[in-house]
Amino acid sequence: MARLQRHPQVKVIVFFQDEYRHKLDNLLSRFPIFEAIPFPVPVEPAQVEVALRRALEEPDKPNARDP
Repeated sequence: MARLQRHPQVKVIVFFQDEYRHKLDNLLSRFPIFEAIPFPVPVEPAQVEVALRRALEEPDKPNARDP
């Protein structure tokens, strides 16, 4: 993740398990995360598609979102 900070155009989408939310919170405090999607709760393909489309439409705008 630290290496990705050198490339501000990179958007990181994180899939996380709820029992590791505390680790996600730590990650969110340290790095710009574009989208965080809970997993393996049934991930809706539409949710992933929306995140990917937003990443393509906003390539130069880092955007940390709360899960």
